[in-house]
Amino acid sequence: MESKDTSELGDRIGQPNTVGKTLEELVTPAVMCMLESLAASETGVSWLAKRRTVEVKKPVLVKNDGACMLSFTEVVPVSSKTGTLGTVGPLKSASVAPS
Repeated sequence: MESKDTSELGDRIGQPNTVGKTLEELVTPAVMCMLESLAASETGVSWLAKRRTVEVKKPVLVKNDGACMLSFTEVVPVSSKTGTLGTVGPLKSASVAPS
C-alpha cells in the first residue's frame, strides 16, 4: 500500500493496459477497500481472526475535474439490540477512480 499512488504494480505486470496505471486504476473499489483493511492488520491471519462488526459502505457517484468517480459513505454498524442499520454518515475523503 506504500506505493499505491505509483505505477509500480502496473509496470511489473507489463501488459499494455496496465503499464503506467496506479493500483486504484487497476482494481475495483471493493478490492481497494479490502487491501486497505488487510494493510492495517499486522498479519493476514490476524485479519482473518479479528472479530468485526457489520458495516455497509454505500458508493456515491461524484464528479472530480469532469471525471466520474466513486466515493463511499459509511452506514452506522448494525445495532445488536435492534438488528437494524443506522443512518448514513458523511462522505469519506477518499475517492476511487473507476477501473
